[in-house]
Amino acid sequence: EQEVVAEFSRFETLHKSCATEQHEAETQRQACMQLQDEVGAAQTAYQAVQRDEEHIRAQLIQAYKELRDFLSARGEHNMRIVEPVRELDEYWADTDKYPKGLGDAALIKQTVQEFEDSLQQLSDRLVEAQESVRRRRAEEEELRADIQKLRESIRETHDKMAYQVEHSNLQFETMQKLEEQKVRFEDEVEVLTLGLHEAEQRNRNLQHDNSLMQQQVEGLYHGSLQDCAADMHRVNIAAEVVHYREEIDRWKQRADQTRKEKQQELTGLQRQHEEAVRRLRDRIASIQADIDQREQAAKRREVALAKQRAHGEPASPTAAMPGLVVPQRPLPSGHHRRKALLVGINYASSHAPLKGCVNDLWNLQCLLRHTLQYGDDQLRLLIDSVDGRPQKPERAPTKANIQSGLQWLISEAQPGDNLLFIFCGYGAQHPRTLQSDQYEGYIVPVDFAADLPAGFFDAGGDCRSPPGACQGYRLVPLLEISSYISQLPPMCRISVMMDCCYASIPGINPSSGSPWTFAKVNRGQVDYSKLRDFISRPRFLELPILPVQHTPAHLQPNGPIKCWLHAFSGSKLEEWSAEFPIEGTVQGAFSWAFLKALARGHFHCGLYQFQRMLTEMLADLKVHFKGVEQTPVLQLSQSASMQDVVLWT
Repeated sequence: EQEVVAEFSRFETLHKSCATEQHEAETQRQACMQLQDEVGAAQTAYQAVQRDEEHIRAQLIQAYKELRDFLSARGEHNMRIVEPVRELDEYWADTDKYPKGLGDAALIKQTVQEFEDSLQQLSDRLVEAQESVRRRRAEEEELRADIQKLRESIRETHDKMAYQVEHSNLQFETMQKLEEQKVRFEDEVEVLTLGLHEAEQRNRNLQHDNSLMQQQVEGLYHGSLQDCAADMHRVNIAAEVVHYREEIDRWKQRADQTRKEKQQELTGLQRQHEEAVRRLRDRIASIQADIDQREQAAKRREVALAKQRAHGEPASPTAAMPGLVVPQRPLPSGHHRRKALLVGINYASSHAPLKGCVNDLWNLQCLLRHTLQYGDDQLRLLIDSVDGRPQKPERAPTKANIQSGLQWLISEAQPGDNLLFIFCGYGAQHPRTLQSDQYEGYIVPVDFAADLPAGFFDAGGDCRSPPGACQGYRLVPLLEISSYISQLPPMCRISVMMDCCYASIPGINPSSGSPWTFAKVNRGQVDYSKLRDFISRPRFLELPILPVQHTPAHLQPNGPIKCWLHAFSGSKLEEWSAEFPIEGTVQGAFSWAFLKALARGHFHCGLYQFQRMLTEMLADLKVHFKGVEQTPVLQLSQSASMQDVVLWT
């Protein structure tokens, strides 16, 4: 029984120990599960930290690339960011020292914070560098804008002064003409006044003589006939003396009045001169003050740059400051790819000579050769002589040479080439066929009548005798010129300037409204033999209609022209281009205005401004010269625009 009790006690003790061990095992199991949960949470946190670290690493890489790009584009600020970049490079070099696996979270957090602080410092320095660049650029742009405004002001002042001088010259000439007319009218009035006075005096003398004769006849006069004659003679002498004294008094009054008028005119001119001198001096002083101010600003800028260099701060590069005096215009980038064909014809040996076309061509040739610096091999001139002497065959403006020159002009043309064709001479109209009422435009070469019989124009254009003697005129159709231009490739640039009538080139642009045929423009009967002595001459040649088709049948409009084309002509279809003495020599009005407008635009201006100046100049000519009724015409291809530069200078 004692053994059973002892065994039962031992069993209870064992049971208690088993329960205790079971409880401890359960506690350990729960602790293990808690530990597993903590390990999972730690792994999740580490994965989140890794993701944040990868995100931050990607941001740092992007910031590093942006900094590298910024440094390469803004070399002047590299000294300010060298140290942060060096630290960033050291970080990427020592990136292996940072924990990669499950470790201390505090160390990871500290590393991330260091990354964020470094990135913030780099951002602050980047903003500071960008702000510095913005300030420097703003200063430079302000300085450039001030200089540009000053240059524009000087240019406008120069243009205004030139216009005022030209306008003053025209006003002075008009005032001189009016003054001459006034003096002539005053002289005529004076002569009429003197004649009237003499007639009145003679009438009084005759009345007195008649009174004496009546008294003598009626017996009221008691003297003899000799006494009567003496009295009449004495009265006449006294009347003449009074007349001469009155005339002397009138001349004295007129001399005094003229002296006063001239004195007042001289005083007014002196005041105008002093006022003009004062305005010019004030303007010069204002410009000089602006120049001094800009020079001081430039000096301050140089001092600031010198200080920056002394402190080791790189300065942003600045463009060269242009001077106030514009130097000779530099050659354009494609100056070696320019060609120009110039044709000027006075028709000195024909029945209808002109006088100003050769002058126009020499003026335009000087523009190209000296101002725009064309080379000798880039120019080809076809010109007839002024006095009718024979020209070299290769330089004569014949139909064959003009066609050969156009072929030379467009040969081997490439995109980017700059071509120019100028014609000064006659334009003509002729039916396309004998039965057609539609006409075409032509330019007239110097040998236009080479295939006609002698005396053709003297006979009124009669071609009936001998039979077959008329083979037609030698003319160059405008449709053929359009055909040459249509062969140019896209992006090739060509300018056409024609100072003649009927000069609208067909087929340029469907929206330009320039048909290749048109109804006849009635000019009336023109006697060119009488026009030889006229001051003003039209540049159209009226040709008798011949039963010949002067335009080859294969020439047809080929659709819109692909190249860049600017076509200038002197007048509309129904108007006529004129030539007359301008500035001492006979010139075409359109050619003169073309050169004047280029000079006013400093040989570099847009089409819109240039066309406006052309129209204004020709309108001014209408005021001073009767018969000038021409409006300049500008035709553009589809690829050209009004913002293009004239002659692509």
